[in-house]
Amino acid sequence: VTLSAQQFVQDPVFGAGPNRFFAPWLSFLPQNVNTTAFWDTAFNVGFGFIPSTLITLGALGFLAWLALVIFYGMFVVKESMRIKSWATEHTLFILMGFSGIYLLAYAILYNPGTLLMALLFVCMGACVGLFYTFESKTGKTILLFKTRRSSVVSLRRAK
Repeated sequence: VTLSAQQFVQDPVFGAGPNRFFAPWLSFLPQNVNTTAFWDTAFNVGFGFIPSTLITLGALGFLAWLALVIFYGMFVVKESMRIKSWATEHTLFILMGFSGIYLLAYAILYNPGTLLMALLFVCMGACVGLFYTFESKTGKTILLFKTRRSSVVSLRRAK
């Protein structure tokens, strides 16, 4: 029986806790690993970052990541199929959208560092932001104060 199955039986909903992959690894260490050079190696993730959340975050965290991957992938593919012109914001939407999908696939297969995870969320945020810039037909103004003079930050979305 694998490490993920043993840990999942022990704590199925919340897992071992964030960044605690090493504790279940030590407690469920297979005996044949003791005869290899990896007997003293600290493993922080298993197969990939997102599959390892099944052990560290349990079913709740894993389902959250799975929902993000599925909904974001469906969103990018569906909206990029609707694009008819090659305007700058449409091209950037496709670029950022598929860059986010690529980085999500990387997080499924490998263990990305902090920089690549930050880049993943920057790409996802830029993709969603670009989508709303070319989907918004009416201009909206967000003012923190009643007059522009007293406002430190004034955001205006163009039509």
